[in-house]
Amino acid sequence: MMNLTRNEGGGPDSGNGQRIIVVDDDPDVLFFVKAVFDRGGFEVSCAENGEQALQLLAQGDYQLMLTDLNMPGMDGIELARRARTLRPELTVILATGQSSTQVRQWAATAGISAVFGKPFTYDKLLKCLRFLRPPSGAGR
Repeated sequence: MMNLTRNEGGGPDSGNGQRIIVVDDDPDVLFFVKAVFDRGGFEVSCAENGEQALQLLAQGDYQLMLTDLNMPGMDGIELARRARTLRPELTVILATGQSSTQVRQWAATAGISAVFGKPFTYDKLLKCLRFLRPPSGAGR
């Protein structure tokens, strides 16, 4: 398991201040994910629903949004569609306990880059971070 520490020399696990939105209706999930990304040097905003997430997106420049699928009101698929309308360059990752073929198809049509199973583990969150970094030597 990799160890995330806050911005130690801009190493491979350093977020260098990149901005992430985490969207989940479970406060415990928000706390855990925010703690991991904070330690990685990312600037993390949390939203408890899709409407809050869209408000954050309208106000700032974010590189990645990690969203739950099942939330009251707007689900993660609809949130992804609306978010990509606001910010076409936004990378969206969907987290769900229902990682079926149909969910993956819906995610693909909504412009979602990856689908991760829940519950979260530290290693799964590290995979999310890789979506923010180009491969070594790719235009850096």
